[in-house]
Order: sequence, then C-alpha cells, then structure tokens
Amino acid sequence: MADLNAERKRRTEGPIVEVNTNWEPVNIDENLYRVVEHGDVQASAILNYPRDASLSDIFMSFVNEELISAIWNNSPLQRWTYVSGSSKSVINRGNLSLKLIYRYYAIAIRIIGEQDSPKEGDRVKNPLRNSLKAMALYFKELHPNNPPPGKDILETLAARFLISTEHFALLSRNIQANVRDMGQILAGDEKLLKFTGRNEDVRMIITKPDKIGLWFYQLTVSLRNEATFLVHMKLWRTEKKTRETSPVHIAVVDWADVVRRHGEIAPNPNSILIMDSYYMIKASGQVCKDKGIMFLGSAKSNNFNNLTKDLQIECRDKGSWAGRYNVDTQDLFVHKYEKNEDLGRKFCYTNAFRKPLAPESSMELFRDMTYIK
Repeated sequence: MADLNAERKRRTEGPIVEVNTNWEPVNIDENLYRVVEHGDVQASAILNYPRDASLSDIFMSFVNEELISAIWNNSPLQRWTYVSGSSKSVINRGNLSLKLIYRYYAIAIRIIGEQDSPKEGDRVKNPLRNSLKAMALYFKELHPNNPPPGKDILETLAARFLISTEHFALLSRNIQANVRDMGQILAGDEKLLKFTGRNEDVRMIITKPDKIGLWFYQLTVSLRNEATFLVHMKLWRTEKKTRETSPVHIAVVDWADVVRRHGEIAPNPNSILIMDSYYMIKASGQVCKDKGIMFLGSAKSNNFNNLTKDLQIECRDKGSWAGRYNVDTQDLFVHKYEKNEDLGRKFCYTNAFRKPLAPESSMELFRDMTYIK
C-alpha cells in the first residue's frame, strides 16, 4: 500500500514547484476579472480545407504519403510476407504502393462504418475475414476496372499495417497542419480505447465505460458547428522496467507545445488550454506559464492546500464562493460551493483572467465566471 501511495503521489504532484504566497482575496464588490483578449477573438477553430474538399481528400491529408512511407519503410520485409496456398509471397515484391494501401484503407474504413461486429454469444468464425471478403466484393462491384487487393493481402495488411505509437507524432502534425486557427478553447482530456489483448500498456480504469484498454491523452478544438476536432493524441506508455507511468503533467507539456507550435504558424494569442482536475496540478500550471500559454482547469483541493483550506472556511454555505488573485503571477484561484449536492465543492485555477486597473461593477463578473463550470 505504501508503494502504491508513493507512486500515486509521484504521478500527481510532478516536480517540486515553488509556491508563491502573494495571494490577495477577490473582492466581488469592486473588481471584475476579465478574460485576457488580444484584438479580435476567434472563438471557434477554423480548418484549412477548400470548400470542395472531399472526405477522401481530408483523410489523405491525415494519412499522407509521408506517414504511409514511414510505416512501410521502417518495417522489415518479412512483415509484408504472406502465405497464399502453399507458397510465400511478398506484397508488391516489397515495394510500397500507395494505391494498394489506400484501397485497403477504403475497405477498412467501410468495415468500421458498417459496425457489423458479432454480438456477444454469436458463434462467428473469423469475423474480420468475413468482413474483408464482403467489403472487397462490394468495391469490386462498385469499381470493376479497379479491383481491390486479394484476400491474403488484405488479411496481412489488416494485421500488420498499423499506425503504431512512434507514428502518432507525425499523424498529429498532419492533422494540425490542416487547422488554420485553433480558436479560443483547446480541451485536453483522455480516452480509454477498449483493448483486451496482450500489451504492456493495457490499463484497467473502472470509472471508464470500457473498463480496460489503452489509455490515450488527447487535445481537441471546437468548430463553429459545435463539433469537436482532434488535433493531438498520444498513448500513455508504461515504463518496461519499473512498470510506472509518466507523471500527469507530461501530458500538459505536449498540449502546451501544440498550442505554442501552432501559434508560430497561425498566431492566436487568445487560445486557452482547458483541462480537468486530473491534469491540473501545480506543475501543470507552471509548464503553461513557462511556455507562455493561458490555461484554465478544475482543481482538487489536496493539490492546492495552501489555498483551498482558507477558501473552504470562507465558503460555509452552499451557493457561496470565494477567490484569490496573485498580484505577482496574475493567477486566479476560485472556489464555489455548489448548491447541487452531486457537484459539491469545486475549485478552478487559471492565468487567463486579469484584475482591472480600476474598480468595476461585480455583476459582469458572474457572467465571465461561467468559464469555471
């Protein structure tokens, strides 16, 4: 138990961060804390596609020739060897064929889109093989002059032509290259993708719908139609020797780098990195400030004891709230004791608000404070 608690503390605290003590109470009767804005604010992300771009064009901008070549050329020749009948052959004699790979992807994507996986209890032998065969026939009838690859090649590619962890950085950059402006809000979170096979990175998270699988941390932006668009993803790896996972602030390092790197291409000084309390620790805030990134995150009381103890004393009644503003770092820390018992006590830590130079009406403050919910 002691070892487990030590590992949890190592992951959630990150490196030691000096605590600045120059915090002053937030006076809601005099001060309005506004979100920092530079010029016109572009709230939603803008994609960089021509109006006539097809779904195929968009997909091929993500999974482009550079990525496909990296997957193919960095693999040994035997990886593309398959058995046909009683003899062995190599796909396209070992030479990369973009046309062949994209034809395979067309079949794979349609299989995913059909969502025709066998139900629990169904006795289906080789369901993937059956799906590959059915979709190959579909495309053969649709394009008789451009037949799909044979079944042995399709089965080999389905098992071996995989975008592995070392290719995620390139895939993420390809996606980011198609974003003209990240918009004002970038949200970082995680996704557990169900996987029950043998893999050293498989994790069990009982609070997630799939319970067991591969844990990815992701960064998304919001489009004008309120849809989310993924701009970064990375597998949370487990150290082989120690079996330890990386501290949580490492994810924030990657997210902040995405914001800053893209800012060098298409500046948006109004972008704010949003995260939940799992990632919002002192080290994460320091990472963002060191990289010149605005951030806002919900926080756990035990990660900010120097602030939360006094704030909880001030907020004894449900519906009340209190805050602290750091005059040196211009950080804002807010506590709200929600009336809803399911929500309870909420904390928010951000550097995206500024104290006004002159007192203003407090009524506007509550409108801006909706950012913390």
